[in-house]
Amino acid sequence: PRKKSTGSTGTEKPLAPSNAPKPAAAAPAKKAPKAGDARSEIEHLLVTANRPYGVMDVVQALAPKYEKGVVQSMLDGLELSGVLRSKAVIGAQKAYWPDQAKVKTTSAAEMREMTMDLRDAVADTKEAEQ
Repeated sequence: PRKKSTGSTGTEKPLAPSNAPKPAAAAPAKKAPKAGDARSEIEHLLVTANRPYGVMDVVQALAPKYEKGVVQSMLDGLELSGVLRSKAVIGAQKAYWPDQAKVKTTSAAEMREMTMDLRDAVADTKEAEQ
């Protein structure tokens, strides 16, 4: 590096070469999501929706929190742990969905109870309108 005299003190300070790039302004560092947080959010999204999602669907649903690479690795991890299932749809693209064997189902008794509750609510609404 070139050296330049400061003048009054007589000390020399090294200068950066003229063709050296100037340091960029410090950009705010992106906080990397904790693996547990991303994993739990993605699992919650897929299990509550109970429908197939592609990687980009999940990225868009959780935007701008997680990048595609993080989502892809979390989906693959959830698949390996048995929470999700997947199928290749077009080339390397995969569709992911919750394992239906692990989705809570409604028993026949619960269905009858909900049907009776619905009938009562409809009857109450009709009475209130009259």
